[in-house]
Amino acid sequence: MSKVKTILCLSASSEFYGKWIRRITRSPVNHAFVMFQHPELSGDRWWAIQVAERGVVLEPAERVVGSPKMTLLECYACTGTDLWPGVQVHFGTLGAGYDWWGIFGFLLMIEAKRLFGIKIPNLYHGSGQYFCSEFVMTVLRGAGLNWAKCLIPSEVSPANLREMILCRIDRGWSAVPCPVNAESAVLNNPTNSAV
Repeated sequence: MSKVKTILCLSASSEFYGKWIRRITRSPVNHAFVMFQHPELSGDRWWAIQVAERGVVLEPAERVVGSPKMTLLECYACTGTDLWPGVQVHFGTLGAGYDWWGIFGFLLMIEAKRLFGIKIPNLYHGSGQYFCSEFVMTVLRGAGLNWAKCLIPSEVSPANLREMILCRIDRGWSAVPCPVNAESAVLNNPTNSAV
């Protein structure tokens, strides 16, 4: 079997809730997803597995990165660990719902820390449901990344995920160009700010 190429992607959108998430998290990104190319299943085609408004979905990657609502895209490859096993494990979650209450609880966590200096858990996390960065964290944990196993997925935002990846550049992670031709995307500039 050929190696399945798998990359982690972080993005920003022009939608209201995306701007709202970026503002609260003080980050240029508001969404996280995983792209993969499985030569035996789909030849050269890249796929995105992500949590969208309708839950966990699998879509052609060009549809995701080619969205006119996307204003920033950063792609990262994990050079030390194969992420594919983490993705494989989560094919069973396709169709799982979006964790809207979990997002609410996550934003409460951020505000409690910012306003009162206290850390509270995500009290509203829904079992069997995901928001985007929570899903990506479960993929990273499923791939066996030790640092990901130390974190609670429902307490990680796209901003947190970006910080964790950027501090590991040249130590197991590298920024890579987007493998999908998407003229509307601003590609792979980790210092670019869409806020």
